[in-house]
Amino acid sequence: MGKERTEKDQNLIIVLCWLVYTAAYLGRYGYSANIPQIEAQFGVGHSATGLVGMCFFVAYGAGQVVNGIFCKKYPKRVVLSGVLVVSAILNLVVWLGVGFAAYKYLWLVNGLAQSVLYSSLMVVIGDFVLQKNYKKAVFAMGTTVGVGTLLAYGMSFLLVKIGGYRHIFLVAFAVMAAVALVWFFGYGRVTKRLESVRAEIAASAEEEKEPSAGRGGKVTGGLVAVIALFAVFAVINNLIKDGLLSWVPSIMIESFSLPNDISTLLTVALPAVGIFGTALMLWLNKLCKNNYYLSAGILFLLTAALCFTVPYLSAQQSLWVLAIVCLAVVNCFMTGINNLIITVVPLSMRGRISAGLLAGLFDGFCYVGSAISTYGIGAIAESTGWNTVFYLFAACACVPVLVAAVVLPLSLARRNKKAKKGQPQATSEENGEENKRNND
Repeated sequence: MGKERTEKDQNLIIVLCWLVYTAAYLGRYGYSANIPQIEAQFGVGHSATGLVGMCFFVAYGAGQVVNGIFCKKYPKRVVLSGVLVVSAILNLVVWLGVGFAAYKYLWLVNGLAQSVLYSSLMVVIGDFVLQKNYKKAVFAMGTTVGVGTLLAYGMSFLLVKIGGYRHIFLVAFAVMAAVALVWFFGYGRVTKRLESVRAEIAASAEEEKEPSAGRGGKVTGGLVAVIALFAVFAVINNLIKDGLLSWVPSIMIESFSLPNDISTLLTVALPAVGIFGTALMLWLNKLCKNNYYLSAGILFLLTAALCFTVPYLSAQQSLWVLAIVCLAVVNCFMTGINNLIITVVPLSMRGRISAGLLAGLFDGFCYVGSAISTYGIGAIAESTGWNTVFYLFAACACVPVLVAAVVLPLSLARRNKKAKKGQPQATSEENGEENKRNND
């Protein structure tokens, strides 16, 4: 009975973390989902509305790095509830009605507040979820992006049809306030029952450090190189992912002459398909024997091909269905890579470096790409058109492909060299072999 209770409590922790981060996406993407409506109401252009998103993402990205360092010390019950309440209040202020000039300041604070969440949630999972249940946690946290975004875009479409787009901010306020209460009262009860699990995980982490004793437990050049490579992947990943989520409604209106409400409804296809990105990534990792470079390289290569195709589809407006399918599949690939970078890799490397620190660092770099996409993409589209944007996406996606092509042979050669010496074939930070048992 004790083991069953422990298993259920670990599942509850995963569900609580899922609720918090899904609600947070609703509280940040209500704005992005309604950019065409906001532009029409306030008479502003793409660069002005993109600046608001850039403020959020710059604050979020910088905050992620700082919070990744300090998150282990935060009292999670109080801090995470408080952050959700702050974000909820900011959404309420927008719903009540403020001038557009205030949006960038409100979303700047929203980004700072929400930057506390992900690294802290990764620490919670690392502290209270046993390794055998990591696959559940990886899958659950990977769906937060798709589900949260789907809620934001889907509800925006419905609210535009029945009463005005601004009500999405009221919905976000209500959902985040409710989840803050659930977290506040649920977290303490569940984690109190999981203290024995926490002790077991801590002991296991100490054992995992033993093979690295020869390296003195220090941060090695190889580890830094791996972090740098995945940081580059993170920037490009969110440049494309959030570039699409922010601007697809405008793309469908301007390139395919679709009505505002229909373009918003079609955009729901992106996060809907994106939900399957995590499952795709887990399957591909297994197929590639957990070589993360290979998995990411394949998805980036397919992304480049699809982005290169979209401008040719826009030449014939009747092909808008194929265009939205291409963009939805791209979002699926980017969601899978995003989960690989900010969830799978940090958890697989937790024996070498704090999962919360690494998740915060990678997520921070992700939002560097998001900040560039929300302002830069809008400015490029205004000056040269959307076709240039998709050629840029295709070119950016080719960079990780080239990196993977260079790094992969080196990684395999090192693995073979270690195998000949009778050593472990590869370290977790290089190709995820230590995490293989989780994904098999």
